[in-house]
Amino acid sequence: MKKIITDHFLPICIGLGLVCALCVVMIVTGAKKDADKNTPSDITNTQSPTPSTAVAAKPTEPPTETPEPTEEPTPENTPTPTSDPHEGMVRSALTNEWITKEVDETRPIAVMMNNLLPGTPQSSINKAGVIYELKVEGNITRLLSIIEDWKGLSKIGSVRSARKTYVFLQMEWDPIYLHFGSSNVAQPFLNRADVLNLDGMLYEGKVYYRSTDRKAPHNAYASAEGILWGVEHKKYSLAHSDHYVRDHFKFAPDDNPTLLSDGQDARIVRPGYQENTPWFQYNPDDGLYYRFQYGKEHIDNVDNKQITCKNIILQYCYSEVVDDSGHKVFTIHGSGEGYYITNGKAVPITWKKNGDYDPTRFYYKNGEEIQMNTGKTWICIVRKQDVNTVKIEP
Repeated sequence: MKKIITDHFLPICIGLGLVCALCVVMIVTGAKKDADKNTPSDITNTQSPTPSTAVAAKPTEPPTETPEPTEEPTPENTPTPTSDPHEGMVRSALTNEWITKEVDETRPIAVMMNNLLPGTPQSSINKAGVIYELKVEGNITRLLSIIEDWKGLSKIGSVRSARKTYVFLQMEWDPIYLHFGSSNVAQPFLNRADVLNLDGMLYEGKVYYRSTDRKAPHNAYASAEGILWGVEHKKYSLAHSDHYVRDHFKFAPDDNPTLLSDGQDARIVRPGYQENTPWFQYNPDDGLYYRFQYGKEHIDNVDNKQITCKNIILQYCYSEVVDDSGHKVFTIHGSGEGYYITNGKAVPITWKKNGDYDPTRFYYKNGEEIQMNTGKTWICIVRKQDVNTVKIEP
């Protein structure tokens, strides 16, 4: 009986076993195909497949790229703005240096300064932006100092008498003219309404005072306080008149100065005046000419500093003696010749003056107006008869 059961059921069991094995193979093979289908062929290291029970994600917009974090820029050291040191200021008509508007809009003073040895050294002459020098009688010279910033000065001078040529020179600057007396030839021109002058012969003790360190006539001085008293007393205006021509000189830019490269060397300049025998000596270290006379340094008695200037003009003019006292009058209207000297060089020039209020203009030989360098100017007016006494030395 056991044998019968075995014979009948053995084939059945074997068949069922084969069927089961075949099913297992089919399941494994299908699973492998599905895994191969869902795995990219170029990925060699992947995570396990997502279980079939996972919910599919809804389609969304492409993700916005988050910018890479960047370093904050380091703030640069921004320089602190500085105020303009010349704010509210203007260029001087005398020197081209910076001055206040108040000084520019106020009449300067034109001072007849004594230049005889007993009257030297002068006081406050270093405050002048322009100085004229010429012979008055014989071989002696007198100085006309144009000072624009004068209101704080307490000692100006010593002051001497007026001459006709100086009256017309000062008119170019529209100033208050300071003098102590005058020659007979000059007096009619001082009486003109457009010549605002304060005469020491009339206002000693008011505008002028006498010092005790010198003897008369070499000890008369003016002060700003006295000048203001005189201006009020005479009812003068300190504002410039309508005929004032402010652009007296043409100046070179500070960053492009006049060099006169083709000019002759001018280390020493001797204008040829016999009484005080002055000369100017060039200092290349600061580009200035230093003034000497009477065999020594020409200094200012107030600040005790030697007089210097940036520009020198030699202006050659016709001259004649007009009275028994030997007073000289120069023809400064019209035209003539001379030299312009700056920065150790000198060139020949021409000059021209048309009217009383017109500035004297200076030109190169080619007709171009010269450009003065910023700084003080000393103008030596020389008689044509004395031109041969002028020396310009290298």
